[in-house]
Amino acid sequence: MISDRQPNSGANRRRKWPSRRMVVFIIAILIMGILLLGSSVVAWQAHRRQVQLTGMYDDTLSVLVANNHVRIGALNALRGERGYLLTNDEGYLEPYKRGREEMFKALDKLDALSTQTPEQRRIVAALRRQTAAYLRHIDTVDTLNRTGQHDAAMAEVMTGHSRVAIEGMDRLLDAISTREKARLDDFCTRSQQAYTLTIVFAGLVALTGFGLLVMAAISLFALNRSLEREKSYRRELQKLALTDELTALANRRAFLTELDRAAASARRSSAPLAVAIFDIDHFKRINDEYGHLCGDEALREVARRASACMRGGDLVARIGGEEFAVLLPATSTEAALVACERLRKAMTEHPVPLGNGTQVRLTISTGLAEMRGEDSAEQTIARADAALYAAKQDGRDMVRRAA
Repeated sequence: MISDRQPNSGANRRRKWPSRRMVVFIIAILIMGILLLGSSVVAWQAHRRQVQLTGMYDDTLSVLVANNHVRIGALNALRGERGYLLTNDEGYLEPYKRGREEMFKALDKLDALSTQTPEQRRIVAALRRQTAAYLRHIDTVDTLNRTGQHDAAMAEVMTGHSRVAIEGMDRLLDAISTREKARLDDFCTRSQQAYTLTIVFAGLVALTGFGLLVMAAISLFALNRSLEREKSYRRELQKLALTDELTALANRRAFLTELDRAAASARRSSAPLAVAIFDIDHFKRINDEYGHLCGDEALREVARRASACMRGGDLVARIGGEEFAVLLPATSTEAALVACERLRKAMTEHPVPLGNGTQVRLTISTGLAEMRGEDSAEQTIARADAALYAAKQDGRDMVRRAA
């Protein structure tokens, strides 16, 4: 009886062993399947977020471009109104009309892009009201001038309402840009979390088999490309926010930011700080006679010459249209005057090539101001701007110091 039971016991053990291996194999297959499914789901989510990120980037870029068009339109309207006020030449009203059209088109674009964000809609509505108030002020100046009340028109200009309105518009536009980029950053953070989760799944998949490791490598490659694209988007957004696209100089926002920083430093160290604002005389003639492409080439050449004339620590910026600004830290009025004269001669001594075989001679008018005492950055700019208008009224092609 004993001999009969022993073979049966060995047979039972042999029958049980394959069943354990099968259980382990099935468990391993289930784990691999679960990991594969999880990896596929996360990879799909990452792909979906990448598609959404691309769409959000395009929307953000469109918002920033529309913001720039509002700024440019406001400056064009102001330039046309001031040009007409100074010369009574109705040809200067063309930039004013074009500026109005640009602003309304850009505002309509912002309306269309802010339909999903109530807070953005509120800010855009406030921007419309601010824009309407700004245009009403310009219309008031234009009406006074048309009806022969030139002194009253000039008095209205000297109130500074236009500059205050532009600054108010700038604040609203900055708020729109900030919120749009914050929304994009928030989505990028969630994309980064999805990326991290995918890395975890990739590591687990690599432990379960070589085949899943190949899939994980492909997924990582795609996600790394997504991350690099995201970094590229951020660099482009930062460049767009701080750089003038045409001339590659700092734009108005970057200039004002750096001016505030330099003003605070100058107050701490009691060092001088000078600001110069210059624009191209009769620039409208270049656009009218040679076309806007040649006008753009002239602006680029002026930017190159201005950058070459200034020191490495100076900041040259294009703040609108044909208007430029120079920040000269640790520079007295006398030294700044020498630098501005050097810049003026650099523009007049050699003709500017327009890219079509044509060359023209350009002159610039410059207003120069040194920050005094507790003057704010805005007050210093206003004084330099007033000196620029004085140079225009005195015959152009000259540098005038602020009183």
